[in-house]
Amino acid sequence: MQKKTVGKLKAFFSVDLGTKLVIRDCKLVEGENGLFVGMPSRQYEHNGQTKWSNIVQILDKSLLEEIQDAAIKEYGYSPSQGPEPRADEEPDFPF
Repeated sequence: MQKKTVGKLKAFFSVDLGTKLVIRDCKLVEGENGLFVGMPSRQYEHNGQTKWSNIVQILDKSLLEEIQDAAIKEYGYSPSQGPEPRADEEPDFPF
């Protein structure tokens, strides 16, 4: 997981479903209700507005929840304390 600590985008990651599928460029984003997973997407213009369209759509809600839970756990997020570095890595400092 590549961590990014500026703004709402918190990290990029890939999902590896064994020999069946790999999804790259997933995003962990800070929303109004906490962290959520954003699938890879493509930017386009429509009527002068910038819009985004998902390239990958997970139709199985339980699979999406499993991916989201794993990503949040890997990121080290605690709602009461915010993100914490994992024990096996150095913390990200902005300097």
